[in-house]
Amino acid sequence: MLNAVTATSAGNAWAVGDFFTGTAGKILILRWNGTKWAQTASPNPAGLVTEMILEGVAASASNAWAVGNFGNGGPAQVFASHCC
Repeated sequence: MLNAVTATSAGNAWAVGDFFTGTAGKILILRWNGTKWAQTASPNPAGLVTEMILEGVAASASNAWAVGNFGNGGPAQVFASHCC
């Protein structure tokens, strides 16, 4: 599921969200290069995490920041990630 998208030009856009692996929710980061979307490396916090969601993204021509939360059935923890 994609939750947010931002674009700085016709050849630079980011989309973020999450997907379910069957046992846990993982974050999803996609980048548009003007031709196609490609999945980028997605960091995950250490330890047992059963749910990760990215809910927002902001970008410049050379950087992107994504924010969301993660948890393991208890209170959600805030998560921010710097991309490329």
